[in-house]
Amino acid sequence: MSDRGSITNLTLRPQSYAARVTPKGDMVELRVRAVGLNFRDVLNVMNLYPGDPGPPGSDCAGTVVAVGDRVKHLKVGDSVYGVAPGCLKTYVTTNSQIIRKMPASMSFEEAAALPVVATTVEYVLNDLAKVRAGEKVLIHAVSGGVGIAAVQFCKRVGAVVYVAIPRSSRQK
Repeated sequence: MSDRGSITNLTLRPQSYAARVTPKGDMVELRVRAVGLNFRDVLNVMNLYPGDPGPPGSDCAGTVVAVGDRVKHLKVGDSVYGVAPGCLKTYVTTNSQIIRKMPASMSFEEAAALPVVATTVEYVLNDLAKVRAGEKVLIHAVSGGVGIAAVQFCKRVGAVVYVAIPRSSRQK
């Protein structure tokens, strides 16, 4: 990206492989196969994100190429997805705690769309609200990524889901 302020400033250019970081400890290096751009990335590129957002790109999927000595749940060759700040490049090194193995039925492109929305829903509905079977949950903004993931989470745990949609959407 040459400058923030316009999507047209994004460019594709060769990466210097000298910039690769060998993972140590809990870190893991991925060969990035797909990147999911989310709303935060759009705000970042458009220079509308408050403060310093760092480089765009955080949601990705790829193949593990190296692991630190404390990484036990991943190995070289695993297909994975997760959060890797600055992942708009061929190789990225990130904390293994925010990387998970992909289901065999999922493509890299599908998996790259999961990290931020899935972790948001998991944290809010599982960790904070502790939603369980039979509970009633109202979900606003159900047509967005987080809303769709929230409905899926609630259905998976057996909660009763109610959704709020704009009046204009109901008339169509």
